Amino acid sequence: MEKTIYLLLIFSLFSSLSFSQNLWELEKDSDGIKIYTKLETGSPYKSFKAITVANATSESLAEILKDINGYMSWFAFTEKVVILENSLYEKYVYMETQFPWPFNNEDMIYKMTFATEENAITKVTLLGVPNYSPPVEGIIRMKQANGYIFLKPIGNKTEITYYMHTDLGGNIPVWMANKYIYNLPYQTLSNLKRF
Repeated sequence: MEKTIYLLLIFSLFSSLSFSQNLWELEKDSDGIKIYTKLETGSPYKSFKAITVANATSESLAEILKDINGYMSWFAFTEKVVILENSLYEKYVYMETQFPWPFNNEDMIYKMTFATEENAITKVTLLGVPNYSPPVEGIIRMKQANGYIFLKPIGNKTEITYYMHTDLGGNIPVWMANKYIYNLPYQTLSNLKRF
């Protein structure tokens, strides 16, 4: 009987730990932007989900997202952007992300897919394809990345949801990446709202 109770306690402990790792935690709430983070199963790196409302239509924001060359103006910590393949609904984009000294910059090739669903929500899917092209000398290639940006119309405004999970290339300590993960989505959405 004691052994059964002990096993049940151990099981419930592991279940609660596993469940708690998959819950979103509010990391930052400022300027109308909320950033949530959580640990993803099988990865030491946290993912983020950022939500805000912009005083712009979803159509105008979708055009900004499709203008890849303009990312240098608003997408935070972007050192370089190059369009590798371009079609109406799908793009392959090389992006180099700035990291502070003494760390090297990291890069990734993203397959970006644009779709509009029946309820007029525009979804931009971001899928990392690290083997699309050879690594660039002096730049660390991220191991994987996947995410999306939702644009949901609310009258003449738009609710933006930006989700991303990335396994970095080992260039920066995991604890540091997780501690400051909110900076990129916060600055990106802050810039986009003013763009």
